[in-house]
Amino acid sequence: AQFTRLLPGNYKIRLEKSGFLTWTKSLDVERGQATFAKDVVLFRDTLPSQIATDDIRAAAWSNDSTLVVALRMNAGLPEIAFTQKNVASWTVLTRLSQLPTNPTFLFSPNKRFVLFRALDEKKQLIALLFPLTTKNAATDLTKILRAGMNAAHWSSNGDTLVMTTPNNILLFSTASNSFTTLPEQNVQDSLLDGKTIYS
Repeated sequence: AQFTRLLPGNYKIRLEKSGFLTWTKSLDVERGQATFAKDVVLFRDTLPSQIATDDIRAAAWSNDSTLVVALRMNAGLPEIAFTQKNVASWTVLTRLSQLPTNPTFLFSPNKRFVLFRALDEKKQLIALLFPLTTKNAATDLTKILRAGMNAAHWSSNGDTLVMTTPNNILLFSTASNSFTTLPEQNVQDSLLDGKTIYS
């Protein structure tokens, strides 16, 4: 939130959200100066529970905290697997031959897909899109994204994955399992807000 035209003085900021501890901070507002509340972190009001004792190298929760996906070591080999909260068993999505670096995961809002990004031993991009609700194989996005990926965002309904590369913007439809590339002339004038592309 942004507040303008506050009188100089000391203000107490208080943030509350159901399921989280209250965050408070005292801020001094000076005349003609911008004041920011930095490092705002809300912590859950319940203690965390251990969901795995495995050798987890990277993990991510779905937005509603009901699913977790992880890059973990199993019998000396890396694998990507997911599980539901409070369920002891994991569903293996794939096994990898080498442990990648800089792994990240991005769940679709509808929890039907998860994007895995990392770098291989040659520092080349690995990008795999896993379906979580079907037994279909992962879609390997690596070759299509050989120039690299700057950012990835899901449409609000989770049907389209929007990826920006150094050269263009790619739209991947999960419904048709197909790509659309925006023409290069549109890339310069496009604005991505996570839901819609404007050009």
